[in-house]
Amino acid sequence: MFRFDPRAFAVSTVVPAVNGSWCSGSHLTDDEAGHLCTMRGRNLIRITDRPGR
Repeated sequence: MFRFDPRAFAVSTVVPAVNGSWCSGSHLTDDEAGHLCTMRGRNLIRITDRPGR
């Protein structure tokens, strides 16, 4: 998973090597609290993006 800066046209990595196994549907979703979630291998992970840290 990567982040794109539309002003600088720069790409940076947020989550390396996700390699999720997907059967169907979206590959990225949010939960009721607004956290981004995806799969890494067979594990559900929550993505915390803290740019500038």
